[in-house]
Amino acid sequence: MRILQLHVDWVEYEPIKKEIEMAEEAEKKVYRIEDAILLLTCVEKGDEEKMCEVVIEDIEKSVQQIGCKKVVFYPYAHLSNQLAPPSKALNILQKLEELALERGLEVIRAPFGWTKALRISVKPHPLAEQFKTFESNMNVMEEASKFIILDVDGKEYEIDVENWE
Repeated sequence: MRILQLHVDWVEYEPIKKEIEMAEEAEKKVYRIEDAILLLTCVEKGDEEKMCEVVIEDIEKSVQQIGCKKVVFYPYAHLSNQLAPPSKALNILQKLEELALERGLEVIRAPFGWTKALRISVKPHPLAEQFKTFESNMNVMEEASKFIILDVDGKEYEIDVENWE
């Protein structure tokens, strides 16, 4: 997943034309959001829903550093040439929105599957423009099925997680 994160004075977008059959419903009008963190978000092949927690934790850090709790998720396929299938990309964007709302952020999500006109004014400070890359195996802990110790001779000793002694 790739995200171009911009702290904006304002962002305007206008849905112009549906590009795919599964495009979300949207009213063809100009939407304007002021003082927000714009997240131009590209979901790539191999991205998984379990990544969303790590992504939201990162966004929360930015929210705290910048001091703005309003985020705009904007589907933006132009950050990669390895795109996830549309249904998967939409599911991940919806999961990001859900988690951000659960964390108390004010969330706006631009419609998926549309050609949109986009106009922005980026704030002039050092944290206003950031490019972020997240990979499916990044900082995601899976439950271990067993623990072993390997000695210098290559002998394995299985450790019981109930009793470490």
